[in-house]
Amino acid sequence: MKKNICLALALAGIASALLSVSAQSTRQDASAAFQYFLPKDNNSLYNNGFGGELQYRYWFCDSLALAPAIGASRLNVARQNEVATGTDGTVDILPLGADVVVNIADLPPLRINLQAGVRYLFVSSSATAQNIAGKTVDMSIDNGAVWRVGLDVDYALTAHLGLFGDAGYQQDISKQSISTVDGPLRDNTFRAFILELGMRYRF
Repeated sequence: MKKNICLALALAGIASALLSVSAQSTRQDASAAFQYFLPKDNNSLYNNGFGGELQYRYWFCDSLALAPAIGASRLNVARQNEVATGTDGTVDILPLGADVVVNIADLPPLRINLQAGVRYLFVSSSATAQNIAGKTVDMSIDNGAVWRVGLDVDYALTAHLGLFGDAGYQQDISKQSISTVDGPLRDNTFRAFILELGMRYRF
């Protein structure tokens, strides 16, 4: 828990520093994207999920940017999984973090970027399970942190507005626990493939 708090504070510091110098940047852009989550394997508690993310990119040069981001997503609990029996419900997540973005190809109107970063995940669980007595109990899930990598392709519609698609992957930095009033269950994982579609505005 202490490690996760320190990570969250570090990410907030990065975002604050970027925003404080944004006025000096000669190039900036902001985006809004729809996200679809596909868990990597059957060890996951989740079937699928959807959400959105807002991202701001501060370009230090044509090929390198830092990008603080904040989002919101909802993961649907799988009815059949290896975590518990009789599971149902959803888990809401508020991710906060930042990416390093590297442009690897500039082929107007296309622009292809690699990005890698971290997200701290604030978790609110509405998931339930059945205990050995057949009673429905609430499932508590810890906050967590993940690293992400992705490849996005931008298509410029005008000098300022563009569409983009992104394919990415996220993996847990540290494990989070799942528990009920009856005690702890197995570790939780947020590892998943992520598909994004959105719009970007260039300043």
